[in-house]
Amino acid sequence: MEKQEKLLLRGTEVAEALNISRALAYRWMAAGILPVVRMPRGRAVRVPQQALMRWIETHTAGAVEGANPPEPKQRQQTRHLTDETRERVPDGGLR
Repeated sequence: MEKQEKLLLRGTEVAEALNISRALAYRWMAAGILPVVRMPRGRAVRVPQQALMRWIETHTAGAVEGANPPEPKQRQQTRHLTDETRERVPDGGLR
């Protein structure tokens, strides 16, 4: 049997499609950033699959053509306090 494509997506499915966290997907849905449909007689909220595709096209226009990937940020070196440096820093270096 052929698997039918879903017309309405749950927050977790939106998160997977956009490669973002589930929490962020639900925040965007609640804030109106993503197009949503509220289901009658319930709290369920869904994102229409076609509307999500249009949203992606709109928000990524020009992002693919001629785009240069951003330079990776340099990670700051983390300083680890040893017992010796803790003794020299007031309050054990816990600032």
